[in-house]
Amino acid sequence: MINFEISNKTKTKKEKGKERKKERTKRKRERIKMSGVVFPAADDGKRSTTAPSKRIWKAAFENVDASGVEKIIKEKDWRHQYNKHVAELTRKSADTPEKTIQVAQDGLKAIYEEFEFVRDEKSMKLTKAMETLTDFCPATGTVESKSGKGVDMNEALSVKDLVKGETHTGNDLIEKLSEMREKGQVEQDVVDAVRAVLSNGQAWREELKDTYFVIFGATSELCPLERLLGLGLNVVAIARPNATRQKRLIDICEAAPKGAKLLVPIMKEGTQDLDDAEEIAKVCGADIITHTPEIRNWLLKIAPGKRLAIGSYIYLDGGNHVRASVAMDAVTADIIKARKETAIMYLGSPATVYPIPRDAYEDSEKRRKSTPFWHNLTGPFLGPYTPNCEPPVVASSINEKAENQDKEICLYDGLGVAQGPNYATAKTLQHWRCVVAREVNKCRVSINMAPTCATDSVMHVATFARVVRGMKVMPPLTYFEPDAARAVMTLMLIYDLCSDESAANPDIELRNPMDLFTTLGVHGGLWRCPHAFKSFGKTAVICDMLNLA
Repeated sequence: MINFEISNKTKTKKEKGKERKKERTKRKRERIKMSGVVFPAADDGKRSTTAPSKRIWKAAFENVDASGVEKIIKEKDWRHQYNKHVAELTRKSADTPEKTIQVAQDGLKAIYEEFEFVRDEKSMKLTKAMETLTDFCPATGTVESKSGKGVDMNEALSVKDLVKGETHTGNDLIEKLSEMREKGQVEQDVVDAVRAVLSNGQAWREELKDTYFVIFGATSELCPLERLLGLGLNVVAIARPNATRQKRLIDICEAAPKGAKLLVPIMKEGTQDLDDAEEIAKVCGADIITHTPEIRNWLLKIAPGKRLAIGSYIYLDGGNHVRASVAMDAVTADIIKARKETAIMYLGSPATVYPIPRDAYEDSEKRRKSTPFWHNLTGPFLGPYTPNCEPPVVASSINEKAENQDKEICLYDGLGVAQGPNYATAKTLQHWRCVVAREVNKCRVSINMAPTCATDSVMHVATFARVVRGMKVMPPLTYFEPDAARAVMTLMLIYDLCSDESAANPDIELRNPMDLFTTLGVHGGLWRCPHAFKSFGKTAVICDMLNLA
């Protein structure tokens, strides 16, 4: 999700009142009961997010910049200043491939030294919980397609709503994406990857029939569950118990083409494996935060001899996002160790610091130097508009085996005060896992930049909806409809898992491990925008209010 640098003053009284009520309710619930993966308790028993997060960042970067990490510990206003520290330290970690890997390993190690697990009001280290809570394994609910129809590859690989109300397939899809590439809204390798998927679609589908796609956050708006079932593939859906939402997943599978299969966990003790859809919907589901060890136990057992591809798609607010991300990572890490062919999958977020292609950086700089006159007029009042990227990092060393031998690494800084340090911790944790899984564990790792989307979770907040609609006044920025984003990102995922030429393949030599994040950018113009979008939010709101977008 994109950063929205919007002052609280721009929100209506009603919105601010709802937020305060929501925050009070959340705090009350957390006081009443805190279980599962949790931040560590301080001496007074309170579970703050700030102190442990600062310790994690310190541990991650202390072998890179000792003086820089001391500034983190001394920072009094972490909530509003965290981004400056994290951005600078990330720049220094790009100095060599070895530093990048060391930071990722140290960061992950620090997370597991900090986080705890609470069950029945008893607290233990998360690592101990994963080691000791091995007895109970959930039952499995199995749902299969009932449609009887075969897979229509043209339909299964189509993209709806790249232009509102239109469906693009085949050459038409390539032409539309090429237009977006010319505008600066996607990268050329996205067009090339889609072309490869369309050319190899049937063969790659056959190859993926032996893969079980594990989806953490199976009811999330941007996860690939529906598209994968539409290809007649196997999906393992993990979402919290909710009969209505679980029934929707079951209905999607039953209506999907032949071959589609859905596996879901059943946490109720004493329950046998089920294949009755009505019964399954009533009892299935698991919470990754509270059932972390059990979900791991279950994934170790299902689909023996088959490859798992584990996707982490859960998004929550504040500290709960970190808790869920740590829980997903704990399960993923254990499965990677036990099932050597495991692949992992994420949607990239612009709200972190990561490399982008030099071509995108140079285009952004070119656009900034030739911005329309009204940018200069509005900047002093609504900005200031800041550059989209800092000058490149000149690395001391790079991987000499990589095709790209440019020592200047162009970093995109998407960190923003509005998004907050918890979001940065949660998403950077995923980056660290990507680096370690690909470089150390030699896993296939798919992580591609997803665009800003008009999802329900964004558009139901009036201010955020205005930002999304208004962003188009600064070309090449655009937003995607959820259906279009899901479809395109699923095509990127298929390419990553099947193409030997994808950067997801650990056999491909990268200049720096973080270069994994430079590929297949479906960024909606963010990488090539003349100004940092986090400095442009107020302008977007006003332009939408005046119907200028």
